Amino acid sequence: MGILKDIAKGLGLIKYTKEEEATILYAKFIANKFRAAAEIFTKKKFGEKEKIIFRDCLKIIWKEGNIKAYKFWVNNPVLAKKFPDICNPEKRIEAGMSVAYGGDELGECNHNAKGEYTGMYIATGLLDQAETQEQFEQILKKIIATIYHECDHIYIFTTVTPESEELEDWFVYALEDSELRAKSKELAYIYFTAFPGEKFDYEKLKQYLEKTHSKDSLGMWMSILDKILQDPQNFKSQNKKYMGLVQNKILKDHPGRKITPEMCQEAFKKTIQYTNSFVEFLNQTHK
Repeated sequence: MGILKDIAKGLGLIKYTKEEEATILYAKFIANKFRAAAEIFTKKKFGEKEKIIFRDCLKIIWKEGNIKAYKFWVNNPVLAKKFPDICNPEKRIEAGMSVAYGGDELGECNHNAKGEYTGMYIATGLLDQAETQEQFEQILKKIIATIYHECDHIYIFTTVTPESEELEDWFVYALEDSELRAKSKELAYIYFTAFPGEKFDYEKLKQYLEKTHSKDSLGMWMSILDKILQDPQNFKSQNKKYMGLVQNKILKDHPGRKITPEMCQEAFKKTIQYTNSFVEFLNQTHK
């Protein structure tokens, strides 16, 4: 705990809390189960050419919970002692067979009306659809990044939801601080796996995502971060939808304006700060 506290204080980026470390260790526990299940899955599907679904491999590895319903819980003695509110049989991690929770999202962190964490849903259907081991590994990496994202919402989450399906309302939601934190943790995990032990480098992350995740939600967010949030005044695109958003909703002063250039640039700065800090946390907690 002392090392992590010193890192957080030294960076001056996010307030150190025990909950912060708890959510990272919680995510690590779940991610390790998924990786262990992945070893079984890839051996059977791509090596032995056996028909199998990923969730059944997860059942072999993860014994705590309602196994038949694919609902597990985090039985970590250290976390359970200090954080019984998240480590108990009632807080189920459901491995769903769907390819997504909603849209292209792969998970959801759930809370009750009191704001108490009640469990998590992780979509695993895309893993079953992978045609090659390389494709499978890419999807698995995205799902584990999602696990880190959703675990960040255990204690810090927003009650804000998009008012409509309009792009502007999605941006309002995405720029909310708890969502920026969670997205930053996704980026941090991707960076950490690609460049283990290295200090965060924004340009290196951008180039890596352009090569490996250009067609998924991670690549899309990186593009928004780099091309819109960093410098909305100079944004140019062939995409009329995004050009219209920036020109008419962000740059143009109008009644009911929801997003300003200053909000975008502040969100960019926060994302860099959070991602930098989370990379440092991951480098220390995953040695």
